[in-house]
Amino acid sequence: MDFSIVEPQDAERAHQWHLGFAAANQSILPRTEAQFRGLIEEGYVWSASEQRNYAGLAYCCPNQEATEWELGGLMVAVRETGLGIAAILARLALINVLVKENPLGRGERVIAHVLASNDAPRGLIERALLFQFVRR
Repeated sequence: MDFSIVEPQDAERAHQWHLGFAAANQSILPRTEAQFRGLIEEGYVWSASEQRNYAGLAYCCPNQEATEWELGGLMVAVRETGLGIAAILARLALINVLVKENPLGRGERVIAHVLASNDAPRGLIERALLFQFVRR
């Protein structure tokens, strides 16, 4: 499995995979192509892939007000679940922003939104990454 930042030349392919995943999984809010391309161009989107076939995507990016950062868009293909790919992607996206942007050094928060109906990422976000539950 290869883990890397998604390159701008792969933005359309990555966005199509994102849309397909979001369509099949109501827990992911689909982003427009322009939004997703912008995240990729800023170097915020990470992928897991084998032979150029995506197995997962995740990003950590500033929110619209740029006062906090969001770890999100964590998607792993069903065929690849249980292999630790989500944990690696989340950590890569998170550490990339912590080192590159230093939001904590500026007093900005890093957050993750999870739909109440989506229990899958809770263990990773709360226990492995040590995010604190704030509100429902």
